[in-house]
Amino acid sequence: MDDAVIGGGDFVVLRADGCFAYQLAVVVDDAAQGVTVVVDAQGEKLRKQTLAPPLDPDRVEEHLRAALRFLGQKEPPLGADILLWAIEHWDLALG
Repeated sequence: MDDAVIGGGDFVVLRADGCFAYQLAVVVDDAAQGVTVVVDAQGEKLRKQTLAPPLDPDRVEEHLRAALRFLGQKEPPLGADILLWAIEHWDLALG
């Protein structure tokens, strides 16, 4: 039996091999952890379908710093490897 997508917007929830698909697992995991999504002023989730603008690949550091601020985390000092610094200094109490 093959996994199949039914209709234009549906996706596989239970795969043919009996495992739950990533799309379902990630939503359940997020809900269990109290994770919410980033939304625009109208409450729409930011995504291509709602015409959210793409991030500028020439402004990666600026975007990462903005994401840390949005998540309530401290920002690394200038010149630090942002991702490594964020992993080492992530504070669950802040975000």
